[in-house]
Amino acid sequence: MKEIVAVIFGWGWVQRALVCAANRGCVRKKTDEGISLVTFGGFSVLQMVGIVHGVYQRDLSLILGMRRVC
Repeated sequence: MKEIVAVIFGWGWVQRALVCAANRGCVRKKTDEGISLVTFGGFSVLQMVGIVHGVYQRDLSLILGMRRVC
């Protein structure tokens, strides 16, 4: 299970980069137009996976950092 969470966590960073690149236009326009609930939900899921990964790795900094963003 620990390895599965580690792989999901790693792929999550790739997904996050792709989603952030797609939403870069929203930052320039200073509007939330174009950001979907699916995107927001995806970020929330990635944050939760990061917390679980931090628990498995016993990394308090990761846990607190991911929790802070949630």
